[in-house]
Formats: sequence, structure tokens, C-alpha cells
Amino acid sequence: DTLVRRLRKAHVRRPEKTAAKLQAWSEQVLPPPPRLIAYEAKSLKKRVELFRGLRSAIAAETEEMARCLVRTPGVFLTAIPGLGVVLAAHIMAEFGNPEYWPRADNMASYAGIVPRQKQTGGPGKAARVGRLPRDANRILKNYLLQAAFHAGATGEHRIQEHFQLVENREGRSRLSTAKLLVRIIRKLVKTNMIYLPKNILQPPVPVSPEFLIDRYRAATQAMDKKWEKFDLSGIPDEENHLCQGKENLDVIAHINARNS
Repeated sequence: DTLVRRLRKAHVRRPEKTAAKLQAWSEQVLPPPPRLIAYEAKSLKKRVELFRGLRSAIAAETEEMARCLVRTPGVFLTAIPGLGVVLAAHIMAEFGNPEYWPRADNMASYAGIVPRQKQTGGPGKAARVGRLPRDANRILKNYLLQAAFHAGATGEHRIQEHFQLVENREGRSRLSTAKLLVRIIRKLVKTNMIYLPKNILQPPVPVSPEFLIDRYRAATQAMDKKWEKFDLSGIPDEENHLCQGKENLDVIAHINARNS
């Protein structure tokens, strides 16, 4: 069961069949020569120690990354389904200080997810769409495409709906999902608000104030779960955007509940 679970986590197709095949192969493996067992055991022990050391170093880097992110409005990116702390921190680091962010179209161009266009022959002729720019931020482009895929494959919300439309077009325009994500990221960071699904922003039918408040609070639970494994102690509340965002959302929830 553990093998099947790990294969599934690694996105292996037909994990049950693959696990059975691996087990069958393991029964056919020849045992090592007895004189090599002691050496192989020592070597394996050192490799395990190295692996654990690398994991410990990665955990320390991730912890510090989270403590830096929570001091910025980039914390609200983790409210988007599929986006974790690490991916959100990478995107924020590449875009830089939100105070100097340009329009969403310029941010998308900087990330290299907007094809170049060339127009000749006057305004009467249509522009010719070329290739993606090579001199853009390729690291940021990679992070945004990862984020678009994860957000599009998780939950039911606006990004997921757009991503499914793209998939129905044989995935030929996944860049459009990344561009939509850039617009949403800019909006969340600039307004200090978490990402809310449609059934909260635009309820299909009239709902009670209590139901609306519960939905708002439920929207923060998934974000809280992504942050619960990080130690944020020692960070003042006035610098912790996670706390500020939840307080703002609670106020907005009660205002909207009264209006409804």
C-alpha cells in the first residue's frame, strides 16, 4: 500500500500494476556476494545520512522562505487552490516589490508568457503573432506555468474552469491560464484579499447571512492548512499579513452578510 501511494504521488500511471511488477522483479533479484554486504551497508548508511542532511537543509530554507513570505501580501497567493507556500514565494521573489508592479499585461510580458506581435502595412492590417520572447524571465515563466497547472487541476473555481476550457482545446493555449493567473495574483496582492470562489462572490441563489459567513471562514481553512507546518513565532501581528488578511475577511464577511 505504501508503494502504491508513493507511485500515485509521483503521478505514475496505473500505480497498482506498477507496484505488482516491481514486487515480482524484486523476487528475482540475485543476492549480493556475502563479502560485499558489510561494505554496501556502510555505504548505504552514509548515503542515507547525506540524504537526511539535504532534507534538513531544504526544510530550513523553506521555513525561512515562509517567514519572509508571510511579511508580504504575497501570502494571499496561498489561498489559490494548488498554490503552496514555496511556489507562491518563488513567484513573489521574481516579481519583486509589489509597490512597483506595472499593469498585469506588462507583468505577463516580463514573464515571457505573451507572444511577440509585429504589425506592418499600417493599422488596417492585422498584427502577426510571433514566438514567445527569449529574453524574458524564464524562471518566472516556469513558476507561473507550474502554478497555472496546479491551480487548474485543483478544486472548482475560476482558474480551474478556464484551465478545463484550455484542456478541451488540446492544451494549445495553457499560456492563457498563466496570464489569467497573473491578473488574479496582482489583484490579490494589491487589495490584500484572499482568493474566493464564485459561490461566495456571486451566490447562484439568495443565501442566509450565517451561511455566507461560514463560507468565508471555510475559504480561509485551506490556506491555514498550508501554513500550519511552519513556525511563524516571533513575527509581530502588524507584520503578519496572514493574520491581517483573516481579520479583514471576517469584517467583509459580516458586511456582505448584512447586505444580503
